[in-house]
Amino acid sequence: MKITFIHTPFIYMEEDDLRHSHCLGLRSIISYLKFHGFKDIDYIDALQEGFDTVTPFAAGYLRGLTIEQILDRVSPDTDIVGISVPFSQLALIAHRIVEGLKQRFPEVTVVMGGVYPSTSPERALTSKADWIVVGEGEKVFLQLAQGISPEIIPGVYSPIRSRDGTTDLRRQAEFIAVLDDLPFPDYELPGLAAYFERGQRAKAGWELTAAVVTSRGCPFHCEFCSVHPVAGYKWRARSPGHVLEELELVIKSFGITRFEIEDDNFTFNKERTVQILEGIIRLREAGHRIQWRVPNGIRIDTVDREIVALFKRANCKQVILALEHGSPEMLDIMGKRLSLDKAYEVIKDFAQVGLEAIGLFVITGYPGETDAYFETSLDYLRQLKRLGGNIYAVTSIAQPYPGTALMARCLKEGYVGAQAVEDFFTCKTIWHSAKAVIIEGAGLTKDLVLRRESLVTDIFKS
Repeated sequence: MKITFIHTPFIYMEEDDLRHSHCLGLRSIISYLKFHGFKDIDYIDALQEGFDTVTPFAAGYLRGLTIEQILDRVSPDTDIVGISVPFSQLALIAHRIVEGLKQRFPEVTVVMGGVYPSTSPERALTSKADWIVVGEGEKVFLQLAQGISPEIIPGVYSPIRSRDGTTDLRRQAEFIAVLDDLPFPDYELPGLAAYFERGQRAKAGWELTAAVVTSRGCPFHCEFCSVHPVAGYKWRARSPGHVLEELELVIKSFGITRFEIEDDNFTFNKERTVQILEGIIRLREAGHRIQWRVPNGIRIDTVDREIVALFKRANCKQVILALEHGSPEMLDIMGKRLSLDKAYEVIKDFAQVGLEAIGLFVITGYPGETDAYFETSLDYLRQLKRLGGNIYAVTSIAQPYPGTALMARCLKEGYVGAQAVEDFFTCKTIWHSAKAVIIEGAGLTKDLVLRRESLVTDIFKS
């Protein structure tokens, strides 16, 4: 059986946006298939291969190969095409790629997976794809390669099977229970070295950078988060030895000096965290020039003074802390269980050890945010800013992302309508969470929310 995987090009608001992707999800699936003996696999990374090609598309810009170029790269003898859609905002281009595939290769089975079909399965089923995958894809594609009928594979759905409206689209694909059972993401793909020349965030002048994921899933219930439809509520982690083995492999094979740990819950288990950080320290003592960052945010209440000290000793250059708000009432509304006293102490510890950059996720414009709650938050943020000039805010305006409890509440309470949901996939202003105001009502207006976002930003300008 021949399988072709396609990673979609990206749609951006601005023509010069350079955010990138290291395609960890698809590379993990490909590696898993190879580990089980399947070698006839083609891989088309439309973003990477056409990174310097930017064309107007819908309400924004498309960076990557055109649809025709993608179709020309698909071998006629392909049996299954798997398309990864890592962000819901890429739905429009994904649907058009699928439509082109079915027109040119009508006999080929097209399977769509990733964040988009996992969080918006009903909408994904309106595409021309034969099947969509809700949840993780490794076991699904292994079963497909083994010839198992998609109809009996958990988490796999088709428009025909779901047309009567009785199918429960929340049932996910079977998770990998023990992440050490997964081989490393494929490091033998052609052109992979180019990934490391630009990190996932493609900052000019960076040293060679690799993205790494060491755990999956999240046991917490933050209302705004969309991780659960993809990775579930159970936290699963790779062992420290498994993680360190991958880091050493990438260092020696590609000369990597910089890592971005992309986990949602990197520090969830203290013993594991300590062992990984001590391992990084040993790698540095052995002469490997390593620096690293955690750009996706870590839970503040999983960190203590020992962990902070190890972050510094292991040469972490930047930590993003998932604060979200400075009002305890707002944290309760968000479903964010966090003590602000604990958060203050952790942030102070990071400042005192001299970490180069300490970012704080801060959300404004959240439904329920009163004037009083917002002023409480500003006062708290001012206290944090006084801890050191290396503390800054990573601000965003509350977004009801598909698949979240926040979206469900906003629809129920009338803060957003059906058109706003549809616009999410087609309107470029909604792709920019720092400035797009989607939620209005209950005292929130666009002007008020933008003013609040500006006030938070101003605190950290000096």
